[in-house]
Amino acid sequence: MHVVHAIRSTLQEFFDGINPARALAPSSLGRLLHWRQWLRFAGTFERLNALFVPLIEERRRRSKCGGFHSYVDSLLELQVPDDDDTTTTNDQISALAWEFLGAGTWTVVSTIEWTLAHLIIQPEIQKKLYQDVAGDDVVLTEEQLRRFPYLRAVMLESLRLHPSVPFMIRDAAGPEAAKACGPKALATLLPSMSIKDIGWNRDAWTSPEKFIPERFLAGGEGEHVSPIPGSKEIKMMPFGAGRRSCPGAGLGMLHIKMFLAALVREFEWAPLAHDGGSEIDLKEQNGFFKVMQTPLRARITPRHNK
Repeated sequence: MHVVHAIRSTLQEFFDGINPARALAPSSLGRLLHWRQWLRFAGTFERLNALFVPLIEERRRRSKCGGFHSYVDSLLELQVPDDDDTTTTNDQISALAWEFLGAGTWTVVSTIEWTLAHLIIQPEIQKKLYQDVAGDDVVLTEEQLRRFPYLRAVMLESLRLHPSVPFMIRDAAGPEAAKACGPKALATLLPSMSIKDIGWNRDAWTSPEKFIPERFLAGGEGEHVSPIPGSKEIKMMPFGAGRRSCPGAGLGMLHIKMFLAALVREFEWAPLAHDGGSEIDLKEQNGFFKVMQTPLRARITPRHNK
């Protein structure tokens, strides 16, 4: 368990340090003045590799014995075209593994937490969602989830209001970048786009600060909007857009829907105190992942029909 705690702590440290490091990156003086902070952040990858590589090597040995096929096993089998070798290296597998554990779990958890907070604040929406997903099925399937339009609307509205990652950075290198940056032949631009500002754009959305899932139902202004924009106008982009969009968007949406549908099916969610003494705080914590500044606390009651 100490390895699990070490990985969690290192990942937390890395994501907490992204915003400060982003501010220091373009400034040589800033990196010089805050050299300890900069070196600590830059060394995160080495510390993660030191934790992951022994586990990868152990899995490489055990995978030959058969048994459960894990995510790491699929990476060990992956063939990547290269001039010399097609085998994935431990460093490559390590990077994919910690990215999966970090971005692939915290984003799902934070989205569910934000959504439950709004369902507590607006119980009428929670009631509509329960009516949409209620059923006697013990296990929800992916096919069933497609038949819950209000569940999808609630998810999209939550992602529009609270994208897990507030901004997106892309790089552009080559002659065009060189013209913009100066005479350097290999100049690189790092444009940064605010994902939240796009979802809160008043020219695209009516009352963008309000939680209104109905806007994503038939006839609503977001009826044809999807989590990953296509060739049409971009009105929200919680998973990015185009060729560089998040490859785990489909899996992430599936996980969020399944967890939320199960939680609302089984329990009624309400404020912690009947007298309203425990209000839901929707302030965001300052960090790379936009989680709630005050962790959600709620009173949950099993549904009577269960």
